[in-house]
Parts: sequence; C-alpha cells; structure tokens
Amino acid sequence: MKKALAAGVHTITTSYGGDGNFTGSAGSLNGQVVNVANTTTTVTSSANPDVFGQSITFTATVFPVSPAAGSPTVP
Repeated sequence: MKKALAAGVHTITTSYGGDGNFTGSAGSLNGQVVNVANTTTTVTSSANPDVFGQSITFTATVFPVSPAAGSPTVP
C-alpha cells in the first residue's frame, strides 16, 4: 500500500500475518523524517502589454524543486 506522508516525523509499522511456509512477524521504524520541499513559482499574464480598462488574467504555477516531486497543492 502506498501512502503519502505529511511533513514531520513519523513511525512506520508493518505486519505480516504468515502463511503455510512462514510465521507472521511485525516491525517498526521510529523517526522517519519527511522534510518540506522547496518550490519555485512562475507568473504569467494573459496580455502583456495590456490596454487601460482591458481585463487580464494572471496565472501562477508552482513547481517542486528537485529532488522533490509531485504537485504542490493549497491546503
């Protein structure tokens, strides 16, 4: 199972129920740290230059900075 973790310190636990050939077991990892990733933002305009009174739209796009990956979201 894949699960995204929020920034912070986490404890990871696992378990295996066993089968006909192997006994069950469990384990854990304390202190898995997930850091906040850096981002970069670009802003574009629908018209540049624009004319007085003209409606324009600004679009901001946020990108993760490597080694981060994924799509930043608004909480």
